[in-house]
Amino acid sequence: MKKSDSLISDITKYIPTDIRHRIKVDLQKVWQIQEKTIPMDLFLKLQRDFVSSGFQLCIDHVFAICYVEKQHYNMIYYNGGVEKCDKQPMDKLRGYLNADGNIIWKERPIFPDYNVFDSNSVCNNCYYYPLCYSGCPVRREELIIKSNKLTCGYEDYYEVFEQRIVDYCWRVIHNNKLNQYK
Repeated sequence: MKKSDSLISDITKYIPTDIRHRIKVDLQKVWQIQEKTIPMDLFLKLQRDFVSSGFQLCIDHVFAICYVEKQHYNMIYYNGGVEKCDKQPMDKLRGYLNADGNIIWKERPIFPDYNVFDSNSVCNNCYYYPLCYSGCPVRREELIIKSNKLTCGYEDYYEVFEQRIVDYCWRVIHNNKLNQYK
């Protein structure tokens, strides 16, 4: 038995069939792992298995600005360290919680200050702009620091959007089929 098969059986063992349609499964890429190392057929099989077991697939995040770009989002680490994104290693955290619970920034992240909707944004003329919103904010910050301007975080890697479009459509179609049988 593969790990993915045991994952589905472990989950379905504890969640009754009659409530599974109310649960949205959100299969996300873990940022520490390269997408290329995860076989796409395994990902698609997991999605099919969740749907055939009665779960919905989450579509809320597929074409959206990264969750860390929300105005009031901050990642609070167990040691009281604070960062705008959970990709930052513990030894490079730029903020901390003081005794009153306020965030003190030693160095303020710059990506929240850059407006990707600005008329001067490099993204405005991009065919895929409505799908990526300028990509990963941490990567964007690295590019801004490197070149003192925003450059595309997906340059020469646009096929990721075509896969996202296919995946999104598959999720919507199968969620709709699932909802027809409730």
